[in-house]
Amino acid sequence: ATTIDSGQAIQYTISIYEFSLNKSIDEIIKELVKDTSINGAKGSIIAQNNISSTESIYETQYEINNTFIKTKEKLLLVEADGKNYGVIASLQTPEQYFNKYQSIADYLLGVTLVQSD
Repeated sequence: ATTIDSGQAIQYTISIYEFSLNKSIDEIIKELVKDTSINGAKGSIIAQNNISSTESIYETQYEINNTFIKTKEKLLLVEADGKNYGVIASLQTPEQYFNKYQSIADYLLGVTLVQSD
């Protein structure tokens, strides 16, 4: 989902990643930020709240071409068909718009669930 505010994109996305190794949720979050940094963004984790060993809500900040992007993300680790997956729900916005959209992010992250049959 995307909206535009003063010409700036505010995005809410859900992504699925497959992990080949069993890692802790902390290691996975650090790896995700590092992978994004390799692709040209300088990233850092600025807050993290592990709800359980398979669920975390965290905030990151990235600098891309002198523009600061802030995210609030929820990572859920699930196992399906013998494989480990990470489902990430994420709000991404230019830093100056983050506070304006944080309550929407909190709501969307709160209702994002992964259910298995």
